[in-house]
Amino acid sequence: AGGSFNSSLSFDNLPTGILTVELSNLILIGESVKWQTQWTPDSIRVDLPPMETLPEGVCLTSDSLSQLNPAPAGKFQGKALLHKELETGWGLVVQAFDSSDTALAILNNNWEALSPDGNRVAYFGQNNELHIVDLPSQADLDLTGTTGYNLHWSPDGKQIAYIGMSNGSNNQLLVFDVETHQTLVVSDMSLATVVGWSPEGSLYFVVPYTGGAAWEVYAYDFNSTSVEVKFTIENGTPKFLNPQLSPDGNWIAYRGQDNSSLYLVHPDGSDMHLVLDNTRVVGIAWASSDWLGVSLTTSDPADQPVLLLNPNSCESYWLSELNGQIESLFLQ
Repeated sequence: AGGSFNSSLSFDNLPTGILTVELSNLILIGESVKWQTQWTPDSIRVDLPPMETLPEGVCLTSDSLSQLNPAPAGKFQGKALLHKELETGWGLVVQAFDSSDTALAILNNNWEALSPDGNRVAYFGQNNELHIVDLPSQADLDLTGTTGYNLHWSPDGKQIAYIGMSNGSNNQLLVFDVETHQTLVVSDMSLATVVGWSPEGSLYFVVPYTGGAAWEVYAYDFNSTSVEVKFTIENGTPKFLNPQLSPDGNWIAYRGQDNSSLYLVHPDGSDMHLVLDNTRVVGIAWASSDWLGVSLTTSDPADQPVLLLNPNSCESYWLSELNGQIESLFLQ
């Protein structure tokens, strides 16, 4: 004899099966006794509050992140381009999802992007000039005179959209031809941000207006050389929207007004909804049309865990071997 045991449990639905009670830190005072019984309540309680459910479309919150599991071994194969702290400073790293291979590490660069086939990296170096690295050969092409930020490869890997910074092209949205090295001016609207390329070849970008309280979404058609206003984002952060168009052109992912949440919206402005609620989202990169990679900030700027999410089903996992601000993903 000795002591007492009191506990209560509440369930949204009446549970069935065997209840197992696990006791710890016990002191043996006699022979062990096995006890098992079955119990059924006389009546089902109907006065309990309903279990909290997430709004439709929301996959994770700051509370549910703790329940997220690492991706099972071998479930995802691919590589990630991360901006992270290295031994002697910050720089870009291209590494396998399981960290078994690091294909590239470059210090003191910014605005990196992995090509659609995963074989090339475009980045702006210390002098803000464009570089293109061939990962298999490690050959680094320095494109002198091409300066800027916010890189996005075209789906065929033949062009790169970016925001220019050189004299005469500051704040212009430009498209660089990787083969001919020719540059096309798409827009000279101030403070534009590239969203991405649609499969049919349109280039999406956003521009802040009303003092930065909202973002206008535009699409540039290369055939007609015309720019069309598509819709307005009014719930996005004015600081670092980080909009990213999915490879199939079906969704635009972007950071919310709280600088922490993630939203999705169709390129025509329909079905705008919350997906990650107050999870400290910073990096966003589509791995495929179904899988979206996100890196999260913590109290330590160098610690940015990465998760992979299917927004359609809400299936999600930690990519435990990756850490840093995610810039691009390549899923095999």
